[in-house]
Amino acid sequence: MLLIILFVLYLFRRRISCLSFGDNAALLGINVKAERVLAIVFSSLLVSLSTATCGVISWLGLIIPLAVSDMIGSNNIQENYITCGLLGSIFLMLSDTLARSLISSELPISIMTGGIGLVVFCICVAAKKEKKYESA
Repeated sequence: MLLIILFVLYLFRRRISCLSFGDNAALLGINVKAERVLAIVFSSLLVSLSTATCGVISWLGLIIPLAVSDMIGSNNIQENYITCGLLGSIFLMLSDTLARSLISSELPISIMTGGIGLVVFCICVAAKKEKKYESA
């Protein structure tokens, strides 16, 4: 099921990428409402299945692309694909190392990734809000 959803999202990757233009994507011949519903439904299914399979660690799939797009400044996921993979693996290794070494008993990695991920998420959202107000 997970592979089917990934395949469908892969097929629609260019149309979903065009949604970053907002309602102007209709000028490119895209049915914006239908594509948004498709993207939300399949992304929600993908997130729920990956969380059910991997646990809370799949939170990285939300945080890392958001942080990468803020750092690099591009919303094109095809450009950021390699960077997301590298940064995600580095973040997971650092979280695991911290979870094993902070206290004498081993801390579950999901607690560490959740805690660090929450801070990174809040910083990214605050930076996006600040950038939005500066451009207005």
